[in-house]
Amino acid sequence: MTAAPRSPGRSGHAWRLLVAHVRRQVERYGLCCAWCFEPFDLDLPWPDPRSFSVDHVIALDNGGDPVDPANAVPMHLGCNSSKGTRPLSARPAPLNTDRAW
Repeated sequence: MTAAPRSPGRSGHAWRLLVAHVRRQVERYGLCCAWCFEPFDLDLPWPDPRSFSVDHVIALDNGGDPVDPANAVPMHLGCNSSKGTRPLSARPAPLNTDRAW
């Protein structure tokens, strides 16, 4: 009997292709974390909380497609962990630092 993967939908060739695709988008367009809106340091190694990871917009537990690029956004590992299965609409509002006092 084969054991189920620890992270269904987050392993295998299709998953690695998706992660590479999202990472290229970050490199090409300078995308920021979809949760905290801060930029990535792509040189940070996993498991640094500020390292790059991919989040599922619709959580796998809620029926999200594990390898659909439309269901994937870049996110810091720590942000991804704290987000859990909450929707992106639950993210904190970014701080407005442009206001002149």
